Amino acid sequence: MKKLAFFSLLVFVVVFAASCRKKTCEILDCGPQGNCELGYCECNPGFGFDDEGRCSDTLYCYNRDCGNGDCIELQDSCACDIQYEHDANGKCTRLYRDHFIGDWSGTHITATGTTVGPYTMNISAGAAGINQIKIINFGNITCPTTGTGLEVLGNVTSPTVVGLFQPVCTGTSGVGGTFLRIDPTRIDVAVTVFQTNGSIRCDGIFTKQ
Repeated sequence: MKKLAFFSLLVFVVVFAASCRKKTCEILDCGPQGNCELGYCECNPGFGFDDEGRCSDTLYCYNRDCGNGDCIELQDSCACDIQYEHDANGKCTRLYRDHFIGDWSGTHITATGTTVGPYTMNISAGAAGINQIKIINFGNITCPTTGTGLEVLGNVTSPTVVGLFQPVCTGTSGVGGTFLRIDPTRIDVAVTVFQTNGSIRCDGIFTKQ
């Protein structure tokens, strides 16, 4: 008898709960992108709850391709991997070094105050990594062992700075200094080239062609 009474009570509770959930769904506003299931709102894919608990907020990161980065929902943006930044569409596809690639023309002043130029340096992508660039005719200096324009490899450390230069010339022992991008069309060159017969200082502004 007790088992029958318990079973009857259990059935009543289940039926009552289902009835409550049904009535809850009749009055619950889940918004334009949601449906009520068992008394709770479930949002359609790509949508989330707004401040009122309705499914109306678009999820920024849903099916979003950030390229070389990760989507951050709370910031509504892509967080780019190192050496990458946003393109015009907010996708992480642009490398820092892309700002420097091209032909740059200008003049520089030596340590003795002599103006050299105008001349053009060509910058292209290096082969050793996504942060490397190759500079040809660096400082309008001739490599003493090849007789051609000095070739130097540089490391792009940010969207505005190039440093850690490495000359590709046995007659040049090193290069110190930086390239600083002032704006999209100008770089400030402040470097010293160390050769077997002495050092050469180069300070100048170069414009992208």
